[in-house]
Amino acid sequence: MNHKSHRTTTTAAMLFALAASACSHPQILDMHMTTQIERLTARGPDGVVIVNGRRLTYAEYGDRRGQAIFYFSGGDSSRLEGAALATHARRLGLRVIAPDRPGFGDSDPAPSRRLLDWPDDVAALASHLNIDRFGVIALSGGAPHGLATAWALPDRVTALVLVGAAPPPPFASLANDIALPFRLVAKLADWSPWALRKLLEQQRRLATEDPAKLLRQTQGGVGDADAAFLAAHGADYVASKRLGYAQGVAGSVTEHLLYRRDWGFKVNEIRVRTEVFIGDHDEMASMRANRALAAAIPGASFHVVTGEGHLSLVPNQAKRLLRAAAPSRSTRPE
Repeated sequence: MNHKSHRTTTTAAMLFALAASACSHPQILDMHMTTQIERLTARGPDGVVIVNGRRLTYAEYGDRRGQAIFYFSGGDSSRLEGAALATHARRLGLRVIAPDRPGFGDSDPAPSRRLLDWPDDVAALASHLNIDRFGVIALSGGAPHGLATAWALPDRVTALVLVGAAPPPPFASLANDIALPFRLVAKLADWSPWALRKLLEQQRRLATEDPAKLLRQTQGGVGDADAAFLAAHGADYVASKRLGYAQGVAGSVTEHLLYRRDWGFKVNEIRVRTEVFIGDHDEMASMRANRALAAAIPGASFHVVTGEGHLSLVPNQAKRLLRAAAPSRSTRPE
């Protein structure tokens, strides 16, 4: 066995061992939560648009008469994640559209897609909804898609808000300050896509067959802020994951590989108003890489949010994020 193969095998073994380990935040999935997960995942999309022969599905939240904000969910997730913004969007008079990316939820796959194909999907969906200009909020793995959209559609994107962003490849070396399991996922995309697929298939099985175990494992790999969020909102998290994996893991594998490849543009070319947020208890996204990302985007601002993690920041700070992303920044008072 050569050195690279040994390194790949060792890394995969470590990752699977970590995924199987016990955690310090046990979560009991009761019948009520199981019913809630099934109810959430049974809800169909609010609409479908055909883009280059593919179905693109989406959900809408908030005030459908209000100014539009697109929400790009984190990796391995779905349109259901946008529900975290629903209450404040409605109070502020804002319309949130959360699309499923190709291969996730009910959106048709696009195995050979590039990151810069996503802005075409967003433009088609916005035009379908008669939306000319809009803000964008993007979490984690949604952030590369948000950056691509802002770069490609500067005349339509009025504001870009990034939360715990997955960094561009040139900044990947800075991201050694995140928790080990999440560093290893990135390494698997580089070293061993087959092992990445196996890991994602395991996550899909848990989301479908044993959500309580999925919650225990996830809580064991995150900080206290995110563990508390999962304890309170575990059904929402599992439902969004389950829908994200509804077609299998091929779309997720494709996306993890996209994060690591050349994005086809440079972030210092972005001319859209940008704000980058990260929680000071985020174990899943890199503080250093997010700070560098904000510094590289002309005029961008950088915010460290005290007491928040990776998963907790969007629901807990929904009002602040929506105000930052609002196209006119003149939202209706609550």
